[in-house]
Amino acid sequence: MWHAQRKVIAGILSFIFLGLVVYGGMTKVYVPEGTKLEVKVLDTDFVQEFPHMFTKVDSGLTMTEGIQNGLSITGRTIWAGMKSTWADYSDGFPDGLFKKILWLIFGIPIEAIKYFFVYLVMFFMFIYKLFPLGDDGYKLSLILSSLIPPLIVVLVSIIQPEDDSPSHDKAEKTALN
Repeated sequence: MWHAQRKVIAGILSFIFLGLVVYGGMTKVYVPEGTKLEVKVLDTDFVQEFPHMFTKVDSGLTMTEGIQNGLSITGRTIWAGMKSTWADYSDGFPDGLFKKILWLIFGIPIEAIKYFFVYLVMFFMFIYKLFPLGDDGYKLSLILSSLIPPLIVVLVSIIQPEDDSPSHDKAEKTALN
């Protein structure tokens, strides 16, 4: 594939990823009426802490709710991870100029790595807890739709050209004297 085409496809996929994450971050997770759901990560029960994340439905969960739940879990996990990383980074500035400079440089990577693992565990806990709540179509669509945004990121990293100059493959000819 040519350089310009790869760049356009990577841009379109990035836009789709952003749209899916924003959509997932703004939507709710469907659970059947009367379900006792408990998702605990590091002594925090997310169902009790954030009840506005969930919508109870009267009937069983179908493929449509599985797609919705998968995108919602992925989007909410990514948004919550970014918000937590930034909040801890901005609150973590210590006293003293030298410590502030060190935190300025190393704070975001430290917080990003920490919250990556915390929210990765939370993501899989949500999938594990929501998986048995519906029929086979729900289960399949939950797994597949929760993996779509991460797969888009992998595709973008594969497709994205490494160099911005289209003459990357051309070697410069030099004259020998």
